[in-house]
Amino acid sequence: MKIKLTFILLVISFLANSQRFIKYDRKDFTSSTVNIYSVFVDKNDNVYAGTSHQLFRFNGLKWDSLITNYSVGSVHAITQDKTDSIRFGVINNGVYSTLDMTSVNRTSKRLLNNWVNVLKTDAQGKIWVGTNGAVSVIDGETVTNYTSENGLKGSGVNTIKIASNGNVYIGTEAGVSIYNNGNWSYLTVDSGLVSNNVKAIEIDGNGHLWIGTYDKGISKYDGKNWVVYNNANTNSSLFTDEIKDLLWDGTSMWVVGFNLAKFSFNTWTLYNSYSKDPVFPQKLASDSKGNIWISSLTAITMYNKSSETPNSVSPAIENLITFYPNPTKDNICLSGAIDNEVIDIYTMTGTLVFSSQIKDNKIDLTRLNRGSYFISLKNKKGKSIIKQIIKE
Repeated sequence: MKIKLTFILLVISFLANSQRFIKYDRKDFTSSTVNIYSVFVDKNDNVYAGTSHQLFRFNGLKWDSLITNYSVGSVHAITQDKTDSIRFGVINNGVYSTLDMTSVNRTSKRLLNNWVNVLKTDAQGKIWVGTNGAVSVIDGETVTNYTSENGLKGSGVNTIKIASNGNVYIGTEAGVSIYNNGNWSYLTVDSGLVSNNVKAIEIDGNGHLWIGTYDKGISKYDGKNWVVYNNANTNSSLFTDEIKDLLWDGTSMWVVGFNLAKFSFNTWTLYNSYSKDPVFPQKLASDSKGNIWISSLTAITMYNKSSETPNSVSPAIENLITFYPNPTKDNICLSGAIDNEVIDIYTMTGTLVFSSQIKDNKIDLTRLNRGSYFISLKNKKGKSIIKQIIKE
């Protein structure tokens, strides 16, 4: 009986891991030679892929082309406008709309450059267009262009992040330009940024700015202090210093370089199973279920959120530690083989509330408001045990 049980557990584990990454490769996009450059998820969880010839939409079963009459060129950027139509940016061809296939481009004397790298839609419905020569703002029939002559630092716009406070962060080869209501400010190596060659920008649950660079990893900025994650920093486990995209999913920061990684509860996770398929990941998107969609040159891959296990240590070790009572009104007690010294308490969105030393196998939670939280324990070997608790 013991042998049979072990076999069943191994099979279940194998099946769960095999479904962690669901891949749609070139043959799903009608051509074995197509390259895939971008991915986007709209308000209704429809997934779009920009390729070297077309724009595709996933209907849950297959990928259908949205451009049937001709090839527009390589689609490197996708967004949804205020009418819920899909806008997509084409290399050397400007910005198109799926509503009527009209375009905004240099020929119409509206964009200064047709090489579109990134598209973002702000809270007012304006579309921010990052090109190789400017950042342009499409507001209905009006297009405003910003260059190094009127505020933008640098010229090649690689990434744009629009914050809830109205700040627009624009990453170029000359650092980060920050636009808000006509005013400009900047983050560069002179400010503390690890490199001016910025490729990705994201904001985490604490409001901290994550800036991915082309050559020196990631700089994290809380408004006062900088933290660097790269191969030269022994406190990090990054697989590469060339960062292509960043995505905050509500609890974790996802990173794409030459491969895929996740930073969650102060711990880096590298996805080795994804790395066995060298598909050169490019961009990230997420859906309402928490699934992560990754575009690469040869495939669109979905990271299946439901495949996650709640803890990063083996069940055998996890079961040695008990948290009680849960729910609790004041203290959580711990029993079992514990060699941990410090615990971290996080909100359900991944915001660190406080850190504390374990004393007499108890954790004082009286300072917490009512609600659900995560407790993260890290042992001396660096393994994390994460538990959900409820404060009444």
